[in-house]
Amino acid sequence: MAIVASGEISLGVNSDVTRSVACELGLGGTTQICMDQTAVRALAAKTTPGSAIAFNDFYNKVGPPAGLGCSYGGGYYTGAVSSPANYYLIIAPNASGCACCAWKTSQTATSGTSSCTDGYATTRTALNNTDHPAGNWTATRSIGGFSDWYLPARDELNLMFTNQGSMPTGQGYQGTSFGSRYWSSTERNSGVACVVWFDGGYIGNTLKNYALQTRAVRRVSF
Repeated sequence: MAIVASGEISLGVNSDVTRSVACELGLGGTTQICMDQTAVRALAAKTTPGSAIAFNDFYNKVGPPAGLGCSYGGGYYTGAVSSPANYYLIIAPNASGCACCAWKTSQTATSGTSSCTDGYATTRTALNNTDHPAGNWTATRSIGGFSDWYLPARDELNLMFTNQGSMPTGQGYQGTSFGSRYWSSTERNSGVACVVWFDGGYIGNTLKNYALQTRAVRRVSF
């Protein structure tokens, strides 16, 4: 949940939780907070001690997730990323954010798909078309009130594997009907794209026209 984009905001707990700095930080109703606290400054994106903070600095801001696997940003928090930007990586719920798709309908090269880190840019440009079912499927999802889902890049997918033990019951990656291989947005060459085996963490390649697990993700900047 994010703080509202306009209007009244309170530093303490408010009956409307979207207007409360304390609620966004996950603090209780009797917790005393002040503008110069580290967590409050981080939320306002004014991290220099002593620098002025205005209440409108909190508009649209989102507090940090409580921990790996917690419900957050329309899905579940699965790790923090620092490149190509600072963001929390969020995976969509299994029921609405997982499908079985081919990476591409033909085994031909796709330009702009070499990034191992930026799945968002790759999905939104090169893969958001019907020739690329996995990327197109993730890019057209509307889940939890958000429509900026995408196919994770190889390194993002590997982070998901590393932290998979933190996912809530029913939201993990094992025991599905689609097997253990998950598509990334990263192309290896004209014939294959990168996958991660979630039953062992092996990073490899698979022919693009194979239908494999596809899991939508999104990011929340911090």
